[in-house]
Amino acid sequence: MKIEISARRREAQGTGASRRLRSSGKVPGIVYGGDREPVNIELDHKELFQHLRNEAFHASILTLKLDAAAEPVLLRAFNMHPFKSQVQHVDFQRVSKDRKIHMKVPLHFVNAEKSPGVKEQGGVANHVINDIDITCLPDDLPEFIQVDMGEMTVGHSIHVRDLMFPQGVEPVLHRGENPVVATIIVPALVTEEEEVAAAEAVPAPRKPRRPPPATRRQPRAARKPRRKRRSNLSAIRLIVGLGNPGREHERTRHNAGFWLVERFAVSCGITLRQDKKYQALVGRHAPGGAWLLLPQTFMNESGRAVLMLAGFFRIAPEEILVVHDELDFAPGVAKLKQGGGIAGHNGLRDISQRLASHEYWRMRIGIGHPGDPAAGADYVLQKPSPEDRAAIDGAIDKAIDVLPLCLSGDLQGAMLKLHTQDKPGEQPAGSAPLAPPAGKP
Repeated sequence: MKIEISARRREAQGTGASRRLRSSGKVPGIVYGGDREPVNIELDHKELFQHLRNEAFHASILTLKLDAAAEPVLLRAFNMHPFKSQVQHVDFQRVSKDRKIHMKVPLHFVNAEKSPGVKEQGGVANHVINDIDITCLPDDLPEFIQVDMGEMTVGHSIHVRDLMFPQGVEPVLHRGENPVVATIIVPALVTEEEEVAAAEAVPAPRKPRRPPPATRRQPRAARKPRRKRRSNLSAIRLIVGLGNPGREHERTRHNAGFWLVERFAVSCGITLRQDKKYQALVGRHAPGGAWLLLPQTFMNESGRAVLMLAGFFRIAPEEILVVHDELDFAPGVAKLKQGGGIAGHNGLRDISQRLASHEYWRMRIGIGHPGDPAAGADYVLQKPSPEDRAAIDGAIDKAIDVLPLCLSGDLQGAMLKLHTQDKPGEQPAGSAPLAPPAGKP
């Protein structure tokens, strides 16, 4: 499939010029590589954004039309706005037909539902990786690599060296490396149900009949009070902090979720390590305990890491706690709830869409409201005042204090403790009064 994209030479350079270019509906970019000098270009944002939604655009030889000339290029990189659907910058690389290229192409999984492992043994397909690095000549570049799971059984795996690559295409692997691509596993829930069914199949020994009481039945007042049935709430197995990666964002209000999870990890002696597979910082509370997760894909794609980790470890939405900033609460307020809407928060929107559920728990950390609903997008990307930061830190301390209850499954107790603590006063000085609920970034 031939994909064409038009561009013009860009004369003006610098931060100010790029900002004006974006305001006019254009995207700054660059074309480099080959035997020629790099060229600064500008592209129509609407056309480029539509192309980026096409999977083939990311792994195909593109035809770039520049100054009435056409040349083959590859998409090498593009930057998105932290929370807007706006392309900030794009890079293209020239290619030569006689030189091999190194590309990452997607994997397409087929026939999993027809495999013996799924159809007969009750397993589920587990995709360990979703794209693969290859090297080939430009004319041999495939749009995707197909993974046929039709013959797989439970416990078996497909590795990279087992795949059928088109002629002229080779995977990029180190010596002796052969990563797992996909497996078929038995869900933990099915295994537990089978164990319960087996236990119920064994008849329980009959208890000896109790002798009749020697005295008359006790009056109602003398009987022991019945215990109240406890709510059947699941313990939290995954705590997710929302924020944007990078030094330029680490002290902004939008990163309140990061602040809480990082501080909780330090207090528990947990090391958060970069995991390339999940594109997140990951740690564990204890062996067999809850996971801590800080997605590193910017706010509007937070759900990708949540879905991957929760899916791999069979964590249900109601066993997930998402910590995020809340515009509608004053600094110093922290509240816990399950389910509800997303109120315009892009991080919650992406998580809800990928999990197909709103039933996860939310720890909402108040950051205050600028007063003008239209100013919310810029407000969350600014640093709070020293007074507001102190109040936010106090709310984080209160929230951390109830996390052990969340991890033990006593979420009702956690809400009771958190919501009945000393409530903060009015909006701190220097902050605008709270506005009515409005869309948040």
